Amino acid sequence: MIESLFVFGTNVDNITKIMDSIKYERSKAGYILELRKNQDSEKNELLIPVYKEKDRPAIDEIPKFSGNFDLLDSYMKWIGDD
Repeated sequence: MIESLFVFGTNVDNITKIMDSIKYERSKAGYILELRKNQDSEKNELLIPVYKEKDRPAIDEIPKFSGNFDLLDSYMKWIGDD
């Protein structure tokens, strides 16, 4: 189990409630969950994606539109640095 906790706050009651809930969850950690096999799952094939590493993305294959660049450039100048 991976667990991370970040608590930002000044209200002592809120932090106390958070810590109490963490203690409660940890006390349930040994609870045994009963599972059963879904019989309908045997009818369908499970597909698991496989990801392959590439040295660099194929940027040459991305279509480039010069008209869109001008529109995007004018939009970025209009937005500014907000």
